[in-house]
Amino acid sequence: GEEPGLGARLLIALQMGVRIFVETLAHAKEKKSVLQWTDALQRGFTESPSCCRWLLRELCSSAEKQWLRQLLLECTIADVRTAFSSLIAHVVLVVRDNEKGQEGEPAIAPALVGSGGEESSILPLMRAIVQLLPEALSHWRTTQQLLETLYDLADSEAEERQALLDMRTLSALIELLVGEADAPNGGRGGDGSGGADAQQHRPKKSKMAERLLLAPSLVPLVRTLSKLSRSCAPRESTEEEPDGGWEAVKCAGLAEGEAPLHMQSAERSLLLDGALFGRLLRGDVESKEAPELAAFYSWGNLQVSENLLQLACVQGGDLLELPRACEELIEKLIALNDGLHVARISIAMTALLNGTEQAPRYRPAPTKQLLRLLNDFPTARAWLATRLDRVLPSRLLPRGADLDREL
Repeated sequence: GEEPGLGARLLIALQMGVRIFVETLAHAKEKKSVLQWTDALQRGFTESPSCCRWLLRELCSSAEKQWLRQLLLECTIADVRTAFSSLIAHVVLVVRDNEKGQEGEPAIAPALVGSGGEESSILPLMRAIVQLLPEALSHWRTTQQLLETLYDLADSEAEERQALLDMRTLSALIELLVGEADAPNGGRGGDGSGGADAQQHRPKKSKMAERLLLAPSLVPLVRTLSKLSRSCAPRESTEEEPDGGWEAVKCAGLAEGEAPLHMQSAERSLLLDGALFGRLLRGDVESKEAPELAAFYSWGNLQVSENLLQLACVQGGDLLELPRACEELIEKLIALNDGLHVARISIAMTALLNGTEQAPRYRPAPTKQLLRLLNDFPTARAWLATRLDRVLPSRLLPRGADLDREL
Protein backbone atom coordinates (compact mmCIF):
# COMPACT_ATOMS: atom_id res chain seq x y z
CA GLY A 1 0.00 0.00 0.00
CA GLU A 2 0.83 3.66 0.23
CA GLU A 3 2.50 3.62 3.67
CA PRO A 4 5.23 1.03 2.95
CA GLY A 5 6.12 2.90 -0.21
CA LEU A 6 6.54 6.15 1.67
CA GLY A 7 8.67 4.45 4.34
CA ALA A 8 10.92 2.86 1.71
CA ARG A 9 11.37 6.17 -0.09
CA LEU A 10 12.20 7.92 3.18
CA LEU A 11 14.82 5.30 3.99
CA ILE A 12 16.44 5.69 0.56
CA ALA A 13 16.45 9.49 0.92
CA LEU A 14 18.02 9.35 4.39
CA GLN A 15 20.61 6.80 3.29
CA MET A 16 21.64 9.08 0.42
CA GLY A 17 21.59 12.11 2.71
CA VAL A 18 23.84 10.50 5.32
CA ARG A 19 26.31 9.30 2.68
CA ILE A 20 26.45 12.76 1.13
CA PHE A 21 27.18 14.19 4.58
CA VAL A 22 29.88 11.62 5.39
CA GLU A 23 31.54 11.29 2.01
CA THR A 24 31.13 14.79 0.56
CA LEU A 25 30.13 17.59 2.92
CA ALA A 26 32.47 16.48 5.71
CA HIS A 27 35.42 16.78 3.32
CA ALA A 28 34.28 19.85 1.38
CA LYS A 29 36.24 23.07 1.66
CA GLU A 30 33.06 25.07 2.21
CA LYS A 31 31.22 23.93 5.37
CA LYS A 32 28.35 26.43 5.48
CA SER A 33 25.74 23.86 4.48
CA VAL A 34 26.67 21.30 7.15
CA LEU A 35 24.24 22.61 9.78
CA GLN A 36 21.34 22.93 7.33
CA TRP A 37 22.00 19.42 6.04
CA THR A 38 22.10 18.05 9.57
CA ASP A 39 18.79 19.72 10.44
CA ALA A 40 17.17 18.18 7.35
CA LEU A 41 18.47 14.73 8.29
CA GLN A 42 17.19 15.09 11.85
CA ARG A 43 13.71 16.00 10.59
CA GLY A 44 13.71 12.90 8.40
CA PHE A 45 14.91 10.59 11.16
CA THR A 46 12.24 11.96 13.50
CA GLU A 47 9.61 10.46 11.19
CA SER A 48 11.04 6.93 11.17
CA PRO A 49 12.54 4.97 14.08
CA SER A 50 13.32 2.16 11.63
CA CYS A 51 15.53 4.55 9.64
CA CYS A 52 17.24 5.50 12.90
CA ARG A 53 17.99 1.84 13.54
CA TRP A 54 19.49 1.60 10.07
CA LEU A 55 21.92 4.42 10.90
CA LEU A 56 22.86 2.83 14.23
CA ARG A 57 23.59 -0.45 12.43
CA GLU A 58 25.73 1.35 9.87
CA LEU A 59 27.68 3.15 12.58
CA CYS A 60 28.51 -0.07 14.40
CA SER A 61 28.70 -2.81 11.78
CA SER A 62 30.39 -1.23 8.78
CA ALA A 63 34.07 -1.81 9.48
CA GLU A 64 35.23 -0.44 6.14
CA LYS A 65 33.45 2.90 6.63
CA GLN A 66 34.37 3.49 10.29
CA TRP A 67 32.16 6.57 10.41
CA LEU A 68 32.41 6.95 14.18
CA ARG A 69 36.20 7.02 14.09
CA GLN A 70 36.39 9.26 11.04
CA LEU A 71 33.87 11.89 12.14
CA LEU A 72 34.17 11.86 15.94
CA LEU A 73 37.93 11.30 16.35
CA GLU A 74 39.94 11.92 13.18
CA CYS A 75 38.01 14.83 11.67
CA THR A 76 39.82 18.12 12.36
CA ILE A 77 36.80 20.37 11.71
CA ALA A 78 34.93 21.04 14.93
CA ASP A 79 31.67 22.02 13.17
CA VAL A 80 31.57 18.68 11.35
CA ARG A 81 32.25 16.70 14.52
CA THR A 82 29.59 18.67 16.41
CA ALA A 83 27.01 18.22 13.66
CA PHE A 84 27.61 14.47 13.44
CA SER A 85 27.48 14.13 17.22
CA SER A 86 24.15 16.00 17.34
CA LEU A 87 22.79 13.71 14.60
CA ILE A 88 23.73 10.63 16.62
CA ALA A 89 22.18 12.09 19.77
CA HIS A 90 18.95 12.82 17.90
CA VAL A 91 18.76 9.32 16.41
CA VAL A 92 19.36 7.75 19.83
CA LEU A 93 16.59 9.89 21.32
CA VAL A 94 14.11 8.78 18.65
CA VAL A 95 14.99 5.11 19.13
CA ARG A 96 14.89 5.38 22.92
CA ASP A 97 11.43 6.94 22.86
CA ASN A 98 10.24 4.27 20.43
CA GLU A 99 11.50 1.48 22.69
CA LYS A 100 9.60 2.75 25.71
CA GLY A 101 6.46 0.95 26.79
CA GLN A 102 3.01 2.49 26.91
CA GLU A 103 3.45 3.55 30.55
CA GLY A 104 6.84 5.19 29.95
CA GLU A 105 8.87 2.18 31.05
CA PRO A 106 11.62 0.78 28.78
CA ALA A 107 10.24 -2.01 26.61
CA ILE A 108 13.76 -3.26 25.95
CA ALA A 109 16.33 -2.65 28.67
CA PRO A 110 19.56 -1.71 26.82
CA ALA A 111 21.64 -3.79 29.23
CA LEU A 112 19.43 -6.82 28.56
CA VAL A 113 17.49 -8.37 25.68
CA GLY A 114 13.80 -8.32 24.91
CA SER A 115 11.44 -11.24 25.28
CA GLY A 116 12.05 -12.18 21.66
CA GLY A 117 15.81 -12.25 22.07
CA GLU A 118 16.36 -8.80 20.53
CA GLU A 119 18.53 -6.17 22.17
CA SER A 120 18.19 -2.42 22.09
CA SER A 121 19.54 -0.80 18.95
CA ILE A 122 21.45 1.61 21.17
CA LEU A 123 23.59 -1.05 22.85
CA PRO A 124 25.91 -1.71 19.84
CA LEU A 125 26.54 2.03 19.56
CA MET A 126 27.55 2.13 23.22
CA ARG A 127 29.99 -0.73 22.68
CA ALA A 128 31.49 0.92 19.61
CA ILE A 129 32.08 4.24 21.41
CA VAL A 130 33.62 2.58 24.47
CA GLN A 131 35.93 0.58 22.20
CA LEU A 132 37.15 3.86 20.69
CA LEU A 133 38.14 5.35 24.05
CA PRO A 134 41.72 3.93 24.07
CA GLU A 135 42.34 5.92 20.88
CA ALA A 136 41.12 9.20 22.36
CA LEU A 137 44.54 10.12 23.75
CA SER A 138 46.05 10.00 20.27
CA HIS A 139 43.34 12.44 19.16
CA TRP A 140 43.22 14.60 22.29
CA ARG A 141 42.66 17.76 20.24
CA THR A 142 39.54 16.40 18.52
CA THR A 143 37.99 13.93 20.95
CA GLN A 144 35.56 16.32 22.64
CA GLN A 145 32.54 15.32 20.54
CA LEU A 146 33.15 11.59 21.04
CA LEU A 147 33.15 12.13 24.81
CA GLU A 148 30.08 14.37 24.62
CA THR A 149 28.26 11.60 22.76
CA LEU A 150 29.28 9.17 25.50
CA TYR A 151 27.99 11.57 28.16
CA ASP A 152 24.64 11.84 26.36
CA LEU A 153 24.35 8.05 26.58
CA ALA A 154 25.26 8.07 30.27
CA ASP A 155 22.84 10.90 31.01
CA SER A 156 19.76 8.87 30.18
CA GLU A 157 18.13 5.70 31.52
CA ALA A 158 19.58 3.74 34.42
CA GLU A 159 19.68 0.63 32.23
CA GLU A 160 22.00 2.38 29.79
CA ARG A 161 24.29 3.55 32.56
CA GLN A 162 24.44 -0.01 33.86
CA ALA A 163 25.36 -1.24 30.39
CA LEU A 164 28.21 1.29 30.26
CA LEU A 165 29.38 0.17 33.70
CA ASP A 166 29.32 -3.46 32.56
CA MET A 167 31.57 -2.48 29.64
CA ARG A 168 34.19 -1.16 32.12
CA THR A 169 33.74 2.36 30.83
CA LEU A 170 35.00 3.76 34.14
CA SER A 171 38.33 1.97 33.73
CA ALA A 172 38.73 3.36 30.23
CA LEU A 173 37.93 6.92 31.40
CA ILE A 174 40.32 6.74 34.35
CA GLU A 175 43.06 5.49 32.05
CA LEU A 176 42.52 8.51 29.81
CA LEU A 177 42.94 10.82 32.78
CA VAL A 178 45.92 9.26 34.52
CA GLY A 179 47.85 8.04 31.48
CA GLU A 180 49.97 4.94 31.05
CA ALA A 181 51.89 5.10 34.33
CA ASP A 182 48.74 4.48 36.37
CA ALA A 183 46.64 2.78 33.70
CA PRO A 184 43.89 1.02 35.62
CA ASN A 185 43.38 -1.90 33.24
CA GLY A 186 46.88 -2.38 31.94
CA GLY A 187 46.31 -0.62 28.64
CA ARG A 188 43.22 -2.67 27.80
CA GLY A 189 40.15 -1.35 26.08
CA GLY A 190 37.00 -0.29 27.89
CA ASP A 191 35.66 -3.86 27.78
CA GLY A 192 38.74 -5.12 29.64
CA SER A 193 40.19 -6.97 26.66
CA GLY A 194 43.60 -6.23 25.20
CA GLY A 195 43.47 -5.47 21.51
CA ALA A 196 45.51 -4.23 18.59
CA ASP A 197 44.05 -0.72 18.86
CA ALA A 198 44.90 -0.46 22.55
CA GLN A 199 48.45 -1.68 21.92
CA GLN A 200 48.88 0.63 18.95
CA HIS A 201 47.93 3.73 20.94
CA ARG A 202 49.79 2.87 24.16
CA PRO A 203 53.08 4.86 23.60
CA LYS A 204 53.42 8.24 25.25
CA LYS A 205 50.10 7.95 27.05
CA SER A 206 51.26 9.94 30.06
CA LYS A 207 52.30 12.90 27.94
CA MET A 208 49.08 12.80 25.94
CA ALA A 209 47.05 12.53 29.13
CA GLU A 210 48.70 15.76 30.28
CA ARG A 211 47.44 17.44 27.09
CA LEU A 212 43.98 15.98 27.45
CA LEU A 213 43.69 17.54 30.93
CA LEU A 214 44.04 20.99 29.35
CA ALA A 215 41.72 20.33 26.39
CA PRO A 216 37.96 20.99 26.15
CA SER A 217 37.51 17.21 26.15
CA LEU A 218 38.14 17.16 29.91
CA VAL A 219 34.67 18.50 30.73
CA PRO A 220 32.52 15.74 29.15
CA LEU A 221 35.07 13.12 30.24
CA VAL A 222 34.86 14.01 33.92
CA ARG A 223 31.10 14.59 33.76
CA THR A 224 30.62 11.08 32.38
CA LEU A 225 32.93 9.59 35.01
CA SER A 226 31.06 11.43 37.77
CA LYS A 227 27.64 10.46 36.42
CA LEU A 228 28.51 6.76 36.26
CA SER A 229 30.30 6.74 39.61
CA ARG A 230 27.53 8.49 41.50
CA SER A 231 24.98 6.04 40.08
CA CYS A 232 26.52 3.31 42.26
CA ALA A 233 26.85 2.92 46.02
CA PRO A 234 29.93 4.71 47.41
CA ARG A 235 31.08 1.63 49.35
CA GLU A 236 30.91 -2.13 49.20
CA SER A 237 27.90 -3.77 50.81
CA THR A 238 28.48 -5.13 54.32
CA GLU A 239 26.35 -6.63 57.08
CA GLU A 240 26.39 -3.32 58.93
CA GLU A 241 25.70 -1.34 55.75
CA PRO A 242 23.86 -3.54 53.22
CA ASP A 243 23.22 -0.69 50.79
CA GLY A 244 26.85 0.48 50.80
CA GLY A 245 25.83 3.94 52.02
CA TRP A 246 23.47 4.56 49.09
CA GLU A 247 20.47 5.91 51.01
CA ALA A 248 22.66 8.36 52.92
CA VAL A 249 24.23 9.92 49.81
CA LYS A 250 20.87 9.84 48.03
CA CYS A 251 19.18 11.75 50.86
CA ALA A 252 22.08 14.23 50.81
CA GLY A 253 21.42 14.92 47.11
CA LEU A 254 24.80 13.55 46.02
CA ALA A 255 23.67 10.40 44.17
CA GLU A 256 22.36 9.88 40.63
CA GLY A 257 19.16 7.86 40.31
CA GLU A 258 16.69 6.15 42.59
CA ALA A 259 18.40 2.77 43.07
CA PRO A 260 22.14 1.99 43.04
CA LEU A 261 23.69 0.37 39.98
CA HIS A 262 26.45 -2.22 40.12
CA MET A 263 30.11 -1.24 39.92
CA GLN A 264 33.05 -3.62 39.96
CA SER A 265 35.01 -3.44 43.21
CA ALA A 266 38.30 -2.87 41.40
CA GLU A 267 36.94 0.23 39.68
CA ARG A 268 35.69 1.70 42.96
CA SER A 269 39.21 1.29 44.34
CA LEU A 270 40.71 2.99 41.29
CA LEU A 271 38.47 5.99 41.76
CA LEU A 272 39.89 6.53 45.25
CA ASP A 273 43.54 5.50 44.99
CA GLY A 274 44.78 9.09 44.66
CA ALA A 275 45.97 9.06 41.05
CA LEU A 276 42.64 10.29 39.66
CA PHE A 277 42.08 13.09 42.17
CA GLY A 278 45.76 14.01 41.94
CA ARG A 279 45.12 14.81 38.28
CA LEU A 280 41.84 16.61 38.80
CA LEU A 281 43.17 18.85 41.60
CA ARG A 282 46.09 20.27 39.66
CA GLY A 283 46.37 24.02 39.33
CA ASP A 284 46.07 24.05 35.53
CA VAL A 285 42.96 21.84 35.46
CA GLU A 286 39.44 23.21 35.83
CA SER A 287 36.89 20.61 36.89
CA LYS A 288 33.74 21.40 38.83
CA GLU A 289 32.95 17.70 39.13
CA ALA A 290 35.93 16.83 41.36
CA PRO A 291 34.55 18.40 44.60
CA GLU A 292 31.12 16.82 43.97
CA LEU A 293 32.66 13.39 43.39
CA ALA A 294 34.82 13.80 46.49
CA ALA A 295 31.78 14.70 48.60
CA PHE A 296 29.92 11.63 47.31
CA TYR A 297 32.65 9.22 48.44
CA SER A 298 33.47 11.13 51.64
CA TRP A 299 29.95 11.22 53.06
CA GLY A 300 30.05 9.21 56.27
CA ASN A 301 33.58 7.97 55.52
CA LEU A 302 36.33 9.59 57.57
CA GLN A 303 39.16 7.61 55.97
CA VAL A 304 38.27 8.75 52.45
CA SER A 305 37.76 12.28 53.76
CA GLU A 306 41.22 12.29 55.32
CA ASN A 307 42.91 11.00 52.17
CA LEU A 308 41.23 13.57 49.91
CA LEU A 309 41.68 16.51 52.31
CA GLN A 310 45.36 15.79 52.74
CA LEU A 311 45.76 15.50 48.98
CA ALA A 312 44.00 18.82 48.40
CA CYS A 313 45.89 20.64 51.16
CA VAL A 314 49.33 19.77 49.78
CA GLN A 315 48.52 20.54 46.13
CA GLY A 316 50.23 23.76 45.09
CA GLY A 317 52.14 24.22 48.32
CA ASP A 318 54.74 26.28 46.44
CA LEU A 319 52.15 28.44 44.64
CA LEU A 320 50.65 31.80 45.51
CA GLU A 321 47.20 30.19 45.74
CA LEU A 322 45.90 26.68 46.11
CA PRO A 323 44.25 25.45 42.89
CA ARG A 324 40.62 26.49 42.83
CA ALA A 325 39.50 22.85 42.69
CA CYS A 326 41.43 22.19 45.92
CA GLU A 327 39.81 25.13 47.69
CA GLU A 328 36.35 23.99 46.58
CA LEU A 329 37.02 20.39 47.60
CA ILE A 330 38.25 21.39 51.07
CA GLU A 331 35.29 23.67 51.69
CA LYS A 332 32.82 21.15 50.24
CA LEU A 333 33.99 18.30 52.47
CA ILE A 334 34.15 20.42 55.61
CA ALA A 335 30.61 21.68 55.01
CA LEU A 336 29.13 18.17 54.71
CA ASN A 337 26.46 17.66 57.38
CA ASP A 338 27.14 14.01 58.20
CA GLY A 339 28.48 14.31 61.76
CA LEU A 340 32.16 14.38 60.73
CA HIS A 341 32.59 18.15 60.48
CA VAL A 342 34.83 18.56 63.53
CA ALA A 343 37.02 15.63 62.51
CA ARG A 344 37.45 17.05 59.00
CA ILE A 345 38.32 20.48 60.42
CA SER A 346 41.07 18.85 62.45
CA ILE A 347 42.43 16.99 59.41
CA ALA A 348 42.42 20.05 57.17
CA MET A 349 43.87 22.42 59.76
CA THR A 350 46.68 20.01 60.63
CA ALA A 351 47.56 19.48 56.96
CA LEU A 352 47.51 23.21 56.22
CA LEU A 353 49.61 24.06 59.27
CA ASN A 354 52.14 21.49 58.14
CA GLY A 355 52.05 23.18 54.75
CA THR A 356 52.83 26.59 56.22
CA GLU A 357 55.99 25.14 57.68
CA GLN A 358 57.14 23.79 54.33
CA ALA A 359 55.99 26.46 51.88
CA PRO A 360 58.22 29.47 51.04
CA ARG A 361 57.00 32.71 52.55
CA TYR A 362 56.59 34.35 49.13
CA ARG A 363 54.22 31.58 47.97
CA PRO A 364 51.88 31.16 50.93
CA ALA A 365 49.09 29.01 49.43
CA PRO A 366 48.54 26.87 52.56
CA THR A 367 48.57 29.97 54.75
CA LYS A 368 45.87 31.68 52.69
CA GLN A 369 43.64 28.61 52.75
CA LEU A 370 44.20 28.31 56.50
CA LEU A 371 43.00 31.87 57.00
CA ARG A 372 39.93 31.20 54.85
CA LEU A 373 38.93 28.31 57.07
CA LEU A 374 39.49 30.38 60.19
CA ASN A 375 37.34 33.13 58.75
CA ASP A 376 34.51 30.87 57.51
CA PHE A 377 34.18 28.21 60.23
CA PRO A 378 33.87 28.91 63.97
CA THR A 379 34.91 25.31 64.61
CA ALA A 380 38.23 26.02 62.91
CA ARG A 381 38.84 28.97 65.23
CA ALA A 382 37.85 26.86 68.24
CA TRP A 383 40.17 24.07 67.12
CA LEU A 384 43.12 26.46 66.80
CA ALA A 385 42.34 28.27 70.07
CA THR A 386 42.91 25.08 72.03
CA ARG A 387 46.28 24.56 70.34
CA LEU A 388 47.54 28.10 69.96
CA ASP A 389 50.26 27.82 72.60
CA ARG A 390 51.75 24.82 70.76
CA VAL A 391 51.17 25.86 67.16
CA LEU A 392 52.02 29.54 67.10
CA PRO A 393 55.57 29.59 68.50
CA SER A 394 56.81 26.53 66.60
CA ARG A 395 55.34 27.14 63.17
CA LEU A 396 53.86 30.54 62.59
CA LEU A 397 56.15 33.12 64.16
CA PRO A 398 59.02 32.38 61.78
CA ARG A 399 56.68 32.87 58.83
CA GLY A 400 56.13 36.60 59.41
CA ALA A 401 53.95 39.00 61.34
CA ASP A 402 50.97 39.15 58.94
CA LEU A 403 49.67 35.71 59.78
CA ASP A 404 50.41 36.22 63.48
CA ARG A 405 48.24 39.36 63.57
CA GLU A 406 45.41 37.62 61.73
CA LEU A 407 45.42 34.74 64.20
